[in-house]
Amino acid sequence: DEFIASTLPTDAAEVMRSTSAVRPGGAFIVILRGRPGRSYQLLRGSAPSGRHRGGNSQWQCTPTIPFMKSSFTLLLALLLAPLATHAQFSAGKVNLDALPEAEAGFEVTMFAREPVLRNACSIAFDSQGRMFVSMGPQYRNPTPETPPDSVVILRDMNGDGVADQAHTFATGFNNIQGLAWHGRDLWVANAPDLTVVRDTNGDDVADEYIRIFTDLGNIEHGLHGLNWAPDGKFYMTKGNSKGLATKERLAKEPDRVAPKPFRELWGVPGPPDAPDFPAPKAFTRETYKSTYHDPADDWGRAGGVLRCDDMGANLEIVARGLRNPYGMGFDHGFDWLGTDQDQNDGDRLFMPFHSADFGWSHRWSTHWTGENHLPTAPISAPVYQGSGTGVIFADAPNWPASHRGVWLINDWLLKSTHVYRPAWDGALLQPAGGKWEHFILPRDALYRPVDMAFGPDGALYVIGWGRGYGVERNAKGAMTNEGRVFRIAPKGMKPLPPPSATPLAKMSVAELQSEFESILPVRRIDAQDELVRRGPGVSNDLMKSLARSQAIETWTLWTLKRLGGDATLFVQLATQSDAALNTRLQALRILGAVSATVPTQVFSDKEPRVRFAAVQAVHQARQTKAIADLVALAAVEQDRLTYYATWHALRDLAGVETLRPLLTDPRGPVRCAALLALLDLQWVPDPTEGKFSNRPESATWGRNLQLVPDETLHKLARDPHEPTSRVAQLGLGKKIEPGPETAPAAEASFSLVSNLKAESGRAYATASLQPGQPTYTDRGFKLTVVPDALRGALMIRTANEDDRSQGQGFLTFDLAMESTVIVAHDTRLKERPAWLMAFQDTDQKITGEDTTFHLWSKDFPAGPVVLGGNFAGKQQGGFANYLVIVQPKPLSPPTTATTMEAALGALKNADPRRGETLFFLTSGCASCHRAGDRGINFGPDLSRLGDRMEAKFIIESMLEPNAVITEGFSAHLVEADGKSYFGTLLSTGRVLKLGLAGGQTVEIASDTITKHETPPVSPMPPQGALLGPQEVADITAWLLNPRGETANANEPSKAVPLSGAPLIAEQKTDRLIFKQGDQPVGEFVFADKTTLRPFFA
Repeated sequence: DEFIASTLPTDAAEVMRSTSAVRPGGAFIVILRGRPGRSYQLLRGSAPSGRHRGGNSQWQCTPTIPFMKSSFTLLLALLLAPLATHAQFSAGKVNLDALPEAEAGFEVTMFAREPVLRNACSIAFDSQGRMFVSMGPQYRNPTPETPPDSVVILRDMNGDGVADQAHTFATGFNNIQGLAWHGRDLWVANAPDLTVVRDTNGDDVADEYIRIFTDLGNIEHGLHGLNWAPDGKFYMTKGNSKGLATKERLAKEPDRVAPKPFRELWGVPGPPDAPDFPAPKAFTRETYKSTYHDPADDWGRAGGVLRCDDMGANLEIVARGLRNPYGMGFDHGFDWLGTDQDQNDGDRLFMPFHSADFGWSHRWSTHWTGENHLPTAPISAPVYQGSGTGVIFADAPNWPASHRGVWLINDWLLKSTHVYRPAWDGALLQPAGGKWEHFILPRDALYRPVDMAFGPDGALYVIGWGRGYGVERNAKGAMTNEGRVFRIAPKGMKPLPPPSATPLAKMSVAELQSEFESILPVRRIDAQDELVRRGPGVSNDLMKSLARSQAIETWTLWTLKRLGGDATLFVQLATQSDAALNTRLQALRILGAVSATVPTQVFSDKEPRVRFAAVQAVHQARQTKAIADLVALAAVEQDRLTYYATWHALRDLAGVETLRPLLTDPRGPVRCAALLALLDLQWVPDPTEGKFSNRPESATWGRNLQLVPDETLHKLARDPHEPTSRVAQLGLGKKIEPGPETAPAAEASFSLVSNLKAESGRAYATASLQPGQPTYTDRGFKLTVVPDALRGALMIRTANEDDRSQGQGFLTFDLAMESTVIVAHDTRLKERPAWLMAFQDTDQKITGEDTTFHLWSKDFPAGPVVLGGNFAGKQQGGFANYLVIVQPKPLSPPTTATTMEAALGALKNADPRRGETLFFLTSGCASCHRAGDRGINFGPDLSRLGDRMEAKFIIESMLEPNAVITEGFSAHLVEADGKSYFGTLLSTGRVLKLGLAGGQTVEIASDTITKHETPPVSPMPPQGALLGPQEVADITAWLLNPRGETANANEPSKAVPLSGAPLIAEQKTDRLIFKQGDQPVGEFVFADKTTLRPFFA
C-alpha cells in the first residue's frame, strides 16, 4: 500500500478529478483510498518550475514520514505554488464606535481614530509632551513597492479632546514597531533598520536621518522595546528573524550587514570580511531609503535583549534565548519586565539580566519556562495563551495608590490590558498571588492594544490596531484600516502640570533631579545628560537630594557613575547595612559596570536580591579573584535565580581547568554548578565554518568539545544530589525511569458520551482505554492487555457491583455522533443476555487482572443508547460486569467541497457537543490545535476563540487556511538527507524541530539541511474536502463558546479532564509514545544522542 510517484496526478485536470477541494495556485488536496491498519508514505510533489500552470508536469516525489492511519481516507497535501495574498483577519464582531470597559474607577475615551489614524503601531511623547505615532501600510506583507510607514504628530486643533490632525514628522520607513525619544533624536525601530531622525530647524519635519544599524531581520519577529535607561544606555528587544548579509548580497548592497552581536544571536556569522560594527550612515529626508526585507524569510536561532551607547556604540547582548520579545520596560529600581511571544507553549513574561538565557534554542537543553530546569533562566509569571505586546511601569502621581507601582501589559490577541502587581520571589520578579488582573476588557469595542505610553497629563495612551491583520485597501487603492489611540485615566483625574518650558541648561541641579520623576521618559534621560554635561562639579549637590524618592535615587546614582564617581563611594553604599535596599542594589550594579572590586561580605547577605546583584557585578566586571566566593556561594545558595547567575559567572570566569575538579567536590550544589558550566562551555560554534548559508542553522552549536566525557556524565547521573543527577541526565539526553505506574485513572474529557446513567445509581465514569487503566469504578483491578486498534478509545468504567444486573434498559447514555459501541463481556459468562445478541462478534478480547472480556460491537446513530443488564440469570459462580467502549465512526468526505455559504447555513442546526467530539476525536483538529488545556499546540491556540473571531472567519480558517496565516504559523519546507518535510517550525538550534500534520514531530539535524523555505501558505490543508457543511458548523459552534470549556458529560463520575484527546503511553527503550487510538500524536524522548536533552515531540 505504499503510494509511489505513479499514483500522483500529472496535471491540474487530474488533480481536479481526484478531489473537489481544488484551489488553483494553492494547496491541492488529493483523497487517496486505502485500507485500515496499513502503513502509508506521505509524499510531496512539486512541479520542476515551482509553479503549476496546467498541462503535464513531471513530479519530483520524495518520501517523508511513514505513519499509521486507521481511517479510510489519507489526506495528501501537494504544494503546487505559494499564495501571495493574505485576507483580513477579523478581530471578532465589534462595534466601531464602542469603547472598551475599564476597571472600576477608570474611564476610557477615544483620542484618535480613522481617518486621522490608520494601522498605527507605536507611540512616544517628546520633551514638550507632544504625541508621536507611527502608522502606514507596511505591516504585514510589504513588497519593495509598498509605500513607507511614517511618524506623525497627532494634534487636537480645536481642543475637544480628540485628535483631528496627523502632521507627518518623518517618513520613508519599514514597518515601525518601536519609538523612543532622546534629546532631539527620535529613535525608530523599523526592521531591518534602526534609524534616528532629527528636526534640525524646528519646522516639525525631520530633515536628518541616520541609519544606526541595518540588516536586522524582517518585521515578523523584529525590533521592539526601545528604552533609554538610567545607565545612559539604549536598550532594545530583537526577535529571532535574521539578517540576510551574504557575500553575494554584500557585493550588491555593501552597507547591508548587521553588527556582530545581532549575528551572534541568530547564529549567522556573515561574510568573512564583514565588519563587526558597521558605522552609522547619515542621509537627508530626500536621500533616505529604507532597507527592504521579505517578511516570509527564515528565522535565526534566537532573539534577545541588546544595549548600546548613543549612536550605536559599544553594542552588546544582555540576554538571549527569546523568540519574539516585544514590549519591555523598567521600574524605578531599574528592574526590567518584558513580553515574549510563542506559537506553541504560551506567551511569557521575562526579567532580562546580564548573561541570561531564557531557553529558546538553548545550546544543549531547550526549555520555555525554566521551571525545574537549571540550564535556563526562569520566567516572571506563568505562561499564558495570548499575544503580549506593550509593557509599561505605571506610577503616575495623579493615579490612585492601587494603580501606582504596578506594571501594565497589553495583549493584542485577547484584546485586553492587565495589571501586574510586582512581588519578589527571592531575586526573581513575580506577580503577586501568581497572577495578574484585568484592567481593560474589550466587550464589543475594537480594542487590539499594541504599544502604550503615559502622556504629559498623566493619562495612559494606548495604541490599537484595526480589524485587519495587515494593510487593507479599497477599490481605489486607499487604505481602509482602522486605527485607535485610547486615553485611559482615573475618573475625575486632575491633569498633571505641563512639562516645564525652562531649558534644561538653565535648570538648577535640584530641578534636574526632579525631572527624574517625570512621567515622560525623554525628560529623565535628557536631565541626566545635562547633569553629565556639567561635569563632576555637580556631584556634591546630587548627593544632597539622593533620598527624595526611589526614582531620583536610582537616576542620581547612575548619573554619578556617568560622571566618573569614585568606586569607593559605591562600595560604601553597597556594604552599608542600614542603607535602603535600592541604594545597595544600584551601588552593586554600578560596581559591575565600572569593573570595580565587589566586597566579599555581600555574598553572604541575607537578602537574595543583594547576593544576586553581587554575582552579576563580579560577572560583568570579570572579577576572577571572586571565583572562590562564587564557589562558596554555590555550595549554600537556595535562591533559584542567584544560583543560576552564580554558575553562569563561574562558567565565564573560572575556566575549564578550575571547573573540572569541582565535579568531584563533596558538596552537591558545587558539583551541579560546575557541571552546568562545563556543559554550557562544551557546545561551541564550529570555528572551521567559514561560509555563510542563508538559513538559520548555518552556524549551529555543532562542535561538542567533550569537556565532560560520557562516562563522567553516566556517573553523575547517579549522583545522590538530585539536581546534579538531573543535569547529568539532560547532558546525556537520558532519563532515569520512575517506578511502576501508580497514576490514577486517565479520565476522558470529551462529550462523545453524555447523560450516563445506571439503573442501580452507582457511579459510572468515562476514561481512556489503555493498559493500566482501572477497570471498574468500585474495584482496584486494572486492564492489562488492550488491542492496539482500540487503545485510546473512550471507555465507560462500570461498577463491578452491578455484575448481576438484568433487564433490557439498565444503562443509558447519549452519543454526540454516530459511533460503534463495543461491549466487553466476561468470558466466564457462558450465556449472553438477550439484548447483546444483536451485537456482532469482533473476534477480539481485552484482558484485565481479574478476567478476560470478549468484545461485541454494534453501530448506533447519534442520540440515546440503551444497554441491558450484564446477567442472563442462569449461571452460578463469580464473574465481572461488562465494560463499554465507544468509537466514533470515521468521517466520510463530502461529494463536493464544503463552501462558506453551506457551512454558514448549517449553523442554525449546529450542535456544539458534536463539534467538540469532532474536534478532538474525529476530524484531527486536536492533533495540531489546543483548546483550553487539551490538544497539541502546533497551530494557533483556539482557546476562547469566540472572544476574538466571528463564525464566518472561523469557517474561513477551516475552508481557506491560506487566507490568513497567523504570525509564526507559516509553513516550513525543509529538505535533509534526501527527504522533504512540511510543517510548522517549533524550534531551531542544533536540531530543527517541525510539527507535522497528524500531531507528529520530526527533529532534523541542522547540519544535514540542504534547503529550508517558508512558502506563504498554511501547514493546515483546507478542510472542505474532509468535512461536510454540518460538521464544519458543529466545530464552529463549539469554538464560539466564549469560555472554551466542555460541558460536564458525566456529573456523577466527577471525571478529571485530560490534557488532550484520550491518550495512551507506550514505553520504548528511549521514549514514551503517546497515541490517540492507533494514531501516534506525540512522544517524550529521554535518550537521544543528537539532541542531548529530553524533549517532547
